[in-house]
Order: sequence, then structure tokens, then C-alpha cells
Amino acid sequence: PFAGRTMFRDIHQLPPGHRIVVAQESIWEETYWDIPLTPNAEESNFTEDDYAERLLPMLEDALRSRLPDEVPWALMLSCGTDSSTLLAIAGQFGPDPVTTFTIDYPNRWKGANMDAHFAAMMAERAGSRHFSYMIEPEDYFESLRQVTWHAERPFNKGALTMYMLYQRIQEQATVCI
Repeated sequence: PFAGRTMFRDIHQLPPGHRIVVAQESIWEETYWDIPLTPNAEESNFTEDDYAERLLPMLEDALRSRLPDEVPWALMLSCGTDSSTLLAIAGQFGPDPVTTFTIDYPNRWKGANMDAHFAAMMAERAGSRHFSYMIEPEDYFESLRQVTWHAERPFNKGALTMYMLYQRIQEQATVCI
């Protein structure tokens, strides 16, 4: 959404999968990696049922390959479909409860209709060791200056929210999905 803008005039961020090549005669930007958006020949005849059959095993494999054995790990839980699905899958990996984290902002108009409320319900149902943090406006604005200094580019509310959550996660886990 920020089209590569930074806080500095004439300095732009590279898009994902791009690099700058510097040679004696010139400088240019090139794509070094891209995700193909069209199915390969084998997948061109897949039905929705075929994809549905492959989805959960692929998610399980992707999650298992990213979880370390030697350090504590956790999941971020918003109670959306993606994080709830990962929690259900991770719960099958071992006898210990999965550690989960949620961050939210108090909002008197929303009542219980907040991520934190529904994430707590999901965490209880899954039996996870759940940590939920409510961020007060003063804490948000106190962190804003520090994150702006380090980011050196425009960012949205979610970037600062995640920064604040990561600060709390590091007290309990080394890796977080």
C-alpha cells in the first residue's frame, strides 16, 4: 500500500523477490524470485475437492517443518480461520499444550466482539496455554516513536501492534508462528 516509499527522499524499498544489481556500467532492478499464479500441468485438472484433500496435509507439513525441537515455540491466535486451523493442527503434535498469544485494544463500543474474546474461547477449547494482552492507547503511542525511527518507512497500525506483541512473546517463546 505504500508503493515502496520510505521516510527518505529518493530512497525506495524494493518489492519482495527483487534485488538491485550494481555493475560497472549500470545499476538495475531485477526479479529473482516469483510465485507462479497459474497451476502447473498436473494441477490444471484439479477440482475443488482435490485441493481440499491436499490442504490440511500441506498445512501440517508446513507447520511441522517450521517448529523447532530445541527452543520454546508458540502461535499467534486471532481466532480467524488461519490461526485457529494452525492451532488445531499444532495441538496434535505432542502431549504439551500449545502456547498461544493474542493482542487487542480495549473498545467499549465493541463489547465482547473483539479478537481477544474469541481467541480466548478458541484457546480454551483447544487447551492451549494462552496469553492475551490488551494495549492501552498510551502504550501504543509511546512505542510509535521508537518503531517509526527503526522502520524508516510508512507502516500501518498492524506493524506497531505486532512489534508490541513480539516484545511480550519473547518472554515465553523463541519462535512464533
